[in-house]
Amino acid sequence: MKSVHDFKIINQVAVLEGVAYQEEAKVVVEYLSTHPDIENVCIQSHDGRYFKLVKNQLVLTTEEVCLNPYYSPMKNTQEKGIEEKYKELKLTVQKIKSLLNELGEY
Repeated sequence: MKSVHDFKIINQVAVLEGVAYQEEAKVVVEYLSTHPDIENVCIQSHDGRYFKLVKNQLVLTTEEVCLNPYYSPMKNTQEKGIEEKYKELKLTVQKIKSLLNELGEY
């Protein structure tokens, strides 16, 4: 039986290899739901078949890499960092405009 510790991150894809039982869908749900910043996932059985998570069940697919159904780009910490930097930059621009207005140069 696989556990969440069996997942590997390879090229920004969560990979779980050697899936043998449908019950292991619980492990996939647990891992993906607690890692909403991971966009793509690869779930492969021990005999080379690929699966995706649909309604908390593993469903056979021909796709090697599928979208994490729990993926949320807004929860991605890097994107939050970018969003915060954008807000700071916007405030800085407003301050510069205000200073230029005071000097009569804008």
